[in-house]
Amino acid sequence: MEFREVRVGELEAFIRSELYLRSAHCPISRHRALSQAANPRAVPEGPALVLAVDGGQVVGYAGFLPDAIGKEKIYWNSGWWVADEFKNIALPLFFQFLQKARERVLLTDLTPHTEAIIRRLHFFRFREMAPGLRGYLRFNLGDLLPQRRPALAPLRPAFRALDGLANLLIGARNALRRYPLPREIKIEPIATFTEADRAFIEAHSENELTRRGPDDILWIKDNPWVLPGDGCSIDYSHYYFTAVSDDFETRLLRISWLGETKAILFTRRLNQHFTIPYLYFEEDILPVLAAYLYRQMIRGRCIHFTTFHPKLKDYMLQNPSPFVFQKDIRRTFAYHEKVGGYIPEGAVLQDGDGDVAFC
Repeated sequence: MEFREVRVGELEAFIRSELYLRSAHCPISRHRALSQAANPRAVPEGPALVLAVDGGQVVGYAGFLPDAIGKEKIYWNSGWWVADEFKNIALPLFFQFLQKARERVLLTDLTPHTEAIIRRLHFFRFREMAPGLRGYLRFNLGDLLPQRRPALAPLRPAFRALDGLANLLIGARNALRRYPLPREIKIEPIATFTEADRAFIEAHSENELTRRGPDDILWIKDNPWVLPGDGCSIDYSHYYFTAVSDDFETRLLRISWLGETKAILFTRRLNQHFTIPYLYFEEDILPVLAAYLYRQMIRGRCIHFTTFHPKLKDYMLQNPSPFVFQKDIRRTFAYHEKVGGYIPEGAVLQDGDGDVAFC
């Protein structure tokens, strides 16, 4: 078994290589590889993947997402996976990742299992983040309960029947709550940013840790890691992250009031989960912003919505919403001690920071 590095400038060649094509485990989708090669914060000689290879097969991998804090180059971890029969190489693989990143590593959106491992590594520091809001708009017991308790799988049809009845009632309630938008409001898609848009984002991102800007957001919008099912003919059943979905949509929008920009937002719907990876707004537009978001969630038949933006969360909790149930949701953020000096005490993360905007 050996470890191999794939650099950003090698990604396009790698997805055409014999190793990639013959491996039973896919380390990166083709469209994700092309997306990462186009990252405006990446350089061709920078790391993109570290692979564990045994017998000419990929048996494990860890991914890099290049970013920056000011002028300091850092890397988010973006995927860490090993085959069941090679679990003993998981930590050596991660240490290879750290070495290639020169230990300039940030972590977020960790699974409980991964978080438990990282907490045992004495050189990582965790910062407590304010909890976010998870709001549920529809019932989905038919899928949720059998996943959590496989013994309930035979009852899936009954749970789905209950879901259908409950969601009919919820739909009737939402039909009475139309969440109207004022006539003075204009909501329009953004294909390219104007200088005014760029200035608006700059003015509303001063406290952000990595301060992804307009060029980064356009890269994320134009180079998704998920493709619609009817737009992808490749079988990704041997890839252990989401590459294809029949329910995926992103929107980059400008909200104006009487010609004055009040908000710029990038929204995403994936598998009936609605999020706002990037959001910049004036506080006086919050009622309109929330109304627009609720309309999109309802029209998209979303099951749930998540936000970590404190002002949006507070507004939604304090005012009527279409949520039938809501709860706090925790967010993890960790960093290697060597980059601690670059992270201000009051640094803010957008909901899409790291690779979350893609996944």
